[in-house]
Amino acid sequence: LDYPNGGGSYFSDIPGSVYFYKRLSGETFTKMKVIKSDSPLNGDLFGQSVALSNGNFIISNSHAYADTAVNGGKVYFGNIK
Repeated sequence: LDYPNGGGSYFSDIPGSVYFYKRLSGETFTKMKVIKSDSPLNGDLFGQSVALSNGNFIISNSHAYADTAVNGGKVYFGNIK
């Protein structure tokens, strides 16, 4: 099983990140992938919502700049492998 972890807070002074881990056995995990915003901003809420299914992910970045819209938002998607 693979597990996402991370997310940015609106009140955070650092941009969010999402980390994907794979369980090796018991309590042992290995980091598989780190996803960061392509335009990180403090409090951008990157990673506040993450969906994961069959190795495919969707990550929200609801307060990101989208073109010229402040807090226009972005969605990132891909595969963790």
